[in-house]
Order: sequence, then C-alpha cells, then structure tokens
Amino acid sequence: MSTATKRPRLDAETIDFRRRVFEIAAELVEEAGVADVDEVDPRDVAARYREATGDASSRTRPVRIALLLADPARYSPFVDEVAIERALAFDWRVIERLSDLEWQTVTGRLAAMPDPWEMESVNRASRPGVSGDGWSLGDLVIEDEEPPARSPRRLRFEEGPESIRQRLLAAVALARQEREGAAA
Repeated sequence: MSTATKRPRLDAETIDFRRRVFEIAAELVEEAGVADVDEVDPRDVAARYREATGDASSRTRPVRIALLLADPARYSPFVDEVAIERALAFDWRVIERLSDLEWQTVTGRLAAMPDPWEMESVNRASRPGVSGDGWSLGDLVIEDEEPPARSPRRLRFEEGPESIRQRLLAAVALARQEREGAAA
C-alpha cells in the first residue's frame, strides 16, 4: 500500500457494509468453487447485497464492490488483534499494511493513552516518596542514575518512515479531538 494514501474515518454503517459484502463474497466463493473473493463476480455480490438489505445506493454498484474485493487486505471489515498489538509497539512493517479499520483502531487506542509515544518511559526525574505511596515531585534522582534521553518506545517510533509517522501523529491528534468533543 502506498504510504501517501490518506486513511478514511469509517463509521459503523461503512464497517457493516464492508462486513456484509465480504460475507456474501465468501458465500459465493464456496458456491462457485473459486479460490478467493477477488474471483467472485461483483455483480452477483451487489445483487445479493441489494436483495438482503434493500439498499440500492451508489456504493452497491458492482464497480465499487469490485474495488473492495480486489484489495481485501486494505478494505477488510475485520480486525487482526495481533496486527493491532504489533502496530501499537511500532512495528512499521505491520503499520504499513494495516487495513483501514485496523488503522482506525490503532489510532484510537494510541489516542486513549496519556503519552502514546513514551508509554514505556518512567518518570525518572523523581523518586518514590518517603511514605512509599508513589512518585513524589520533591525527591531528586541521584546524579549517577542518568535517565535515558529517549525511551526504547520513542526510539522505535522515530525509526519509522517520516511520512507514516506524520500521518500517525495527525490521525492520533484528530482521534483525540474527536474523543474530547464526544466527552464535552
């Protein structure tokens, strides 16, 4: 997939539409005895979808359904949790190959983190309080314990391709704005 491709925000209706299209295509794979969903006739998928839902909108045209079926890795309505976990750990090979829904899931989970780029780092500028009940802002670190400049997580983030990192930063910022707007 091209790293320059902008990812759409998927609503529940779009996710449900894609799920139904792929389920119908899977049924047709079994019936027709073909190897994969990209070999199914999109006209048959469109006809069955319209029959099952009564939706005759432009998105059910065979040409649009053919685009979905031609790239199931991108348009899949299903989430691979292993891929999500690897993406959250900044495995850039996985991030580059996420489906639209997986991308949205990753950005949503990163947006929910207090600091998604430094979650492994510890507040090393302070020590647990004398009472032992957490970190205190008053106790200083002993000078021989120099904290690392960047956490291992931050270093993994910085290893990624610049274009994808920028898109990820922008997508997480947008997801945070949406979360704040929904909470208000």
